[in-house]
Amino acid sequence: MPFNIQSLEHYYSPRTVEEACSLLSSNQDFIPIAGGSAIYIFSAKGLLQDIRGLVSLSSLPLNGIHGSDAYVELGATVTHQELLESRLHMPTILREALLTIPKEVRSVGTVGGQLCTCFPNFDLNVALLALDAEIMVTGSDQVRREGIEKFFKGVLEPDLRPGEIVTGIMFPKKRNLLSGYSKSALTAHGFSLISVGVSLEVSGGFFEDARVAVGGTLNTCPVRLKSVEDALRGHPVTSETISEAAGLAHSEGALNAGTDHKSSSEYKRRLASVLIKRTILRVVGL
Repeated sequence: MPFNIQSLEHYYSPRTVEEACSLLSSNQDFIPIAGGSAIYIFSAKGLLQDIRGLVSLSSLPLNGIHGSDAYVELGATVTHQELLESRLHMPTILREALLTIPKEVRSVGTVGGQLCTCFPNFDLNVALLALDAEIMVTGSDQVRREGIEKFFKGVLEPDLRPGEIVTGIMFPKKRNLLSGYSKSALTAHGFSLISVGVSLEVSGGFFEDARVAVGGTLNTCPVRLKSVEDALRGHPVTSETISEAAGLAHSEGALNAGTDHKSSSEYKRRLASVLIKRTILRVVGL
């Protein structure tokens, strides 16, 4: 039976991170909620049946956006719209990913909330994976920082221990970064069939570094395609290099994308290959 807000026994709105962590640590059938935009989605799938209480994080002081010479740091409760409107310079990939999200969702959905779903269809998850983001996690007795790949343990399975919440997200600031985001969906603002985020560093006509992340209708969290990255890194920035690297995404086993009512696994891999090629060509200006 789907989650029903009227069946809730408890709803808390703590004022401090410590209080939020304590509530979650003491009640295993409580979950944190930020913007709440994903509650209906997962409720309809029957994934919230045993929830007795919600712990709102909206009153916590976690909505700042800060930048230094080395990093950009986002508070966990920053909404998608606040990030889009920030005066701080952001990588192109973030803006392009955010603009694919309906404005109604951007106004309430939060960066931290989306990350904690580990959902491959969520655009910001793919973009932040391509940016090599790190997640700041706070618990009752410690604060830790963890790479996004390790944080994504499985769909709806973030690497959070009982009583821990995400308090921030940070990613490195790179002056020569070239980045972009593309997706294919059945509707303009629908869930992606396949989405691609690329983050590239180019120097002297060569790919100095590359991160290629893929999301969409997968059987896993968003993933990096290391074989594609390796085929770019250290090679000249040419159409031939890009075509050969992107073609690796079509190989069997590159993506765990099963066949469903929308498309076959083979089609999704082919689509990923095409989107990777198009996105990189656009980003590097070829």
